Amino acid sequence: MTDLTEIEKPFGLLDKETQDALKAYKGKVEVFHFIGWREIGKPQFDWHTTYRAKPLKLPEWPAGLRPEWKWIAMDWSGRVVVYERRPIVEANMWVNGGLCINVSCLFEALNFDGTRGVRQ
Repeated sequence: MTDLTEIEKPFGLLDKETQDALKAYKGKVEVFHFIGWREIGKPQFDWHTTYRAKPLKLPEWPAGLRPEWKWIAMDWSGRVVVYERRPIVEANMWVNGGLCINVSCLFEALNFDGTRGVRQ
């Protein structure tokens, strides 16, 4: 199956597995329209049109955080926390046993969904 964010051919030329995955995709979908990609609300999945899952844009890593803080997670309430090690979900909470700090009060403009490793 093709990566849904890297589709470059019309829907009708995709293999069945990729077509089904794109139809079932719950995120935002883009369509290629003349000069570039644009987000669409409800794709019709016409055979001659090129669609893809909208690529996620990772936000900039907040300035001033120590190098050992390599993971950020947001909980159900919108609280953002940074971690040394990748957190896991346990009892509906992000946990990892390492150092963590609530950064919501420091950076109001954070827009994270889920958890991402952002430093190489």
